[in-house]
Amino acid sequence: MNTVMKKRFTRSLRAFSPRTDDVLVAVTLENLQSLLLLDLLLDIEKEYNVRIHHLHIGESIPREIEERVSRSPIIASTRLIRLKPKNYTDVKLNVVSNLGQYPSDSLYVLPFTADDLACYFLEELLKANLTGLALEAEARTAYPLYTTTNSEVGQVYRGTSLRAATIRDCDLLQALAGRVALQAFGNFYVEAYVKRRGGARVNVEGEFQGRLGAAGRNEDE
Repeated sequence: MNTVMKKRFTRSLRAFSPRTDDVLVAVTLENLQSLLLLDLLLDIEKEYNVRIHHLHIGESIPREIEERVSRSPIIASTRLIRLKPKNYTDVKLNVVSNLGQYPSDSLYVLPFTADDLACYFLEELLKANLTGLALEAEARTAYPLYTTTNSEVGQVYRGTSLRAATIRDCDLLQALAGRVALQAFGNFYVEAYVKRRGGARVNVEGEFQGRLGAAGRNEDE
């Protein structure tokens, strides 16, 4: 595994205050960023007294993900929500609907990259689809890939059928290509919606305009 990627992931994960005896719920989808999330999370957390539950949202669990889960001694359970999510709100609301399956103070770790968070913000939050913010309001939530791009994820693995791709097409993101760093969206989302529990109360457009530039200047290497 890429050492720089592991260090960045570890630093990003710490931003969400995991505990040495925590209960984590690793959420995966049918994409390459989910495999990276699982590989890094299992590698880092094996040193601590944590339990990890695996929650997969998709039509089936990809072979590569299933192999990692079945081999790991720190995976306590696996649960499959059999559906193909049409957007990021779908993913988050399905996690919300399963909160009762896990200890109340669990940390939910999602595989959203900088690309994913940018797409979610531009295509869903800015269009007033705020219902997915119920996840941040009701549970501890972590996005340790928030400063990692899909392009970087794609460079980690070879010989897999999984792709690093957004859940939905993002016309607005394509229009901004080259003008705004993807990591700026990741930084903004985490600061505005995750570190502030109850993010649905945030003024989406106004705060974004005021903080996006600063987030871009502070992006991880």
